[in-house]
Amino acid sequence: MTTAYSETLERVFDHISDMRNGKFDLRWMHTNPDGWGTRAKPSALGLTLADVNVGKYAVIPEHGDVHGSMAPRGCGGFCRRLPKS
Repeated sequence: MTTAYSETLERVFDHISDMRNGKFDLRWMHTNPDGWGTRAKPSALGLTLADVNVGKYAVIPEHGDVHGSMAPRGCGGFCRRLPKS
């Protein structure tokens, strides 16, 4: 008995099969060409966060998203409940 899947699910299965065969889609690597070749140099204290904060990671938006938040990633609702300084 053969099960019929949607076209989307069939594409997912094909993509998984390609990855198993060593065929990967690496187009995402070309989305930030300015970021390639950036090198962090360890300071006297070793490799610190300040040392790796070099180069261009992405375009910084002028305004926050539709929710109006510029909170750091992973902050969740906790940061919104902190007292404002």
